[in-house]
Amino acid sequence: MTLDTTPSDKLLSHVSRQLYVKPAAWAEYAKRDGTRREHALELQTAFGYRPFTAVKYRQQRGTLTELAQQTNKAIVIAQQLVDLLRKNHIIMPPARVIDRLCSEPLAQGTRLFYHRLTEGLNADHCKRLDTLLTPLQDARTIALTWLCQPITSI
Repeated sequence: MTLDTTPSDKLLSHVSRQLYVKPAAWAEYAKRDGTRREHALELQTAFGYRPFTAVKYRQQRGTLTELAQQTNKAIVIAQQLVDLLRKNHIIMPPARVIDRLCSEPLAQGTRLFYHRLTEGLNADHCKRLDTLLTPLQDARTIALTWLCQPITSI
């Protein structure tokens, strides 16, 4: 495995001082295919971290779906995910996985929220609510917007 990126000189210098090695050692580090994987496993064992697996993905998705029924803010869901992973010593997955893991529960939570909101409505209720979304005669607003205005602004 070859390294795709090289850390900045400042970072290499800082880490090199801590490890008592020369910064040039970075280029030699991953020449052997399994070196980084072996070291990652050693660090996981030493510090009690676990990999992010498909099982963890499904568990977190369920937890985040519950949260998504309470908020439509993706940043809140992402922060909760990061906090849960850190608390449980689970290694952070790539950003694209975090993005997908947050967007799926957000969409599902929204669907569940709207279903709960409308499940007891009959056809007449739905028709009457739809009229709130119809523009008022000779106005540039809908009835729902007008109804939400404070009394002092009328």
